[in-house]
This record gives sequence, C-alpha cells and structure tokens, in this order.
Amino acid sequence: MTALDLYAQPEALPASDAARIGRLLGLNDDTPLDDVALAERVSQGLKPTSAAALGQVIGMPHVVGKLIPEATLRRARTSRKPLSREMSERLYEVGRVVDAVSRAYHATPPPSSAS
Repeated sequence: MTALDLYAQPEALPASDAARIGRLLGLNDDTPLDDVALAERVSQGLKPTSAAALGQVIGMPHVVGKLIPEATLRRARTSRKPLSREMSERLYEVGRVVDAVSRAYHATPPPSSAS
C-alpha cells in the first residue's frame, strides 16, 4: 500500500497535517510528529530517503532533477549526511501540496475546529 492509498481510507490517516506530511516524506518513526517536531526535522535536514519516499508518490523524475539536483542527492547518499535545509524545505512544501490535493480529491472533510 502506497502513501497515497491511505487517502482513500480517511479513517486510516493520521489526524494532524504534520503526521500525514511526515508519512509522505517517509518519516515513519515511532515518535509522533507534531508541527514543531516536523519543523525541527526539516530544519536539521531530511534524510535522502525522504526524497525517495516522495518520489514513490509523485514519481522520481519530478523529485530528482526538478526539486533536488541529482548530484546533490547522490552526494548526500554517499556521505550519509542529511539534505540541506533548503532541499528539505522543498520536499516539505511539495509534501504539503500533495497532502492537500489528496485530501481534497478523496473528499475527506477538514478537521472540525472547536469554536
């Protein structure tokens, strides 16, 4: 089951935006992601596997070369270092868009806010 398949089952999706985006980016740790934790992970640099996870959802040609230069991704993989903050923010922003579009396409209602 791909990350996008989960959007067809709204009850299986995490409730928070951060958790859903984290799942799209392959951040499937045991630690729950909230907005602050996700922002911290992005600012410290995402692992190159996040590019691969997003690439599985939208297609690697849309990630490698268009979002992240191939040489940059290769360098991060071989050195086993995280991506730069700029590259991580790019992945995060595209993940946000994919999440929003997927929720709209599958007509999941927005979370209710307490008034």
